[in-house]
Amino acid sequence: MTCCSPARPPVAGRGHNPPVSESVNPASPSSVRRFLASRGIRPSRRLGQNFLTDRGVAGRIVAASGLQPGESCLEIGAGLGMLTDALTAAGARVTAVEVDARLAEALAERMAGCANVRIVHGDFLKLDLRDLLSSIQQPVRVVANIPYSITTPIIERLLEHRTAISGIALLVQKEVAERVSASPGSRQYGSLSVFCQMFTEARVAFAVPRHLFYPEPEVESVLLLMTPRETGLAPDREDAALRLARAAFTQRRKRIVNPLSELLGLPKEKVEDAMRRAGIDPARRAEELSVTDFVRLAELLLPSASGPV
Repeated sequence: MTCCSPARPPVAGRGHNPPVSESVNPASPSSVRRFLASRGIRPSRRLGQNFLTDRGVAGRIVAASGLQPGESCLEIGAGLGMLTDALTAAGARVTAVEVDARLAEALAERMAGCANVRIVHGDFLKLDLRDLLSSIQQPVRVVANIPYSITTPIIERLLEHRTAISGIALLVQKEVAERVSASPGSRQYGSLSVFCQMFTEARVAFAVPRHLFYPEPEVESVLLLMTPRETGLAPDREDAALRLARAAFTQRRKRIVNPLSELLGLPKEKVEDAMRRAGIDPARRAEELSVTDFVRLAELLLPSASGPV
């Protein structure tokens, strides 16, 4: 880890826990266990507290993220600081968000001499993200080991502010990453796939074994990479396509004509005609349509943002 000058990052809730003589080594499970015990912290499943304990993997994550020296980085769920260390060593200006006040305080203590690290205590889903991003030099690269139980809400929030973000690298549950990056026609492809692929290029970089976390998660983990992109569509057209996709996937095993007819309140014949005009076989199911298909179909079935879905 490289630190530029002795400056203590601001953090809410400081001073509630007594200092400990031993600083945690996040790459040592035994050190992590001793440290957590000394602070009276029991890893919370609700908060998704599965701490990465391998510096090599942390370095691979930072390298795969595309982070460049001097670039701004937002870390969500900093925990004990394994990724924070790697990001700082790579020369990033890091803003690390941590919901657990005890961990936020401990990390602020450990990073006290690093002027290029700021620790923010708070719930990422409740923070004013626009305000937070405006306080960071843009564009911002997001690199994080996030709580798996709130992966979708985190991605949705990030993509709402995608114009300020240059790239996203998230450790997530394998099944969720497969849904995000799935191709049309696959079992995993769904409305989440359409949403993410409308606004990003998404791919799975590599898997991270369970034994490299403490405590070990019950699911498989992978690094998901997402590069935001412009759609070239007006916001109301983006919304119309996504609303159509959500409607279509409510009955993913049926021909798309059926759910769209029911939820849009249109005769099946009109839906079938629109599909033919969009160059889509009316016999197709939702899981067979690409993002572009949903955009074309929305132009015909939802000509304005005030459509009925």
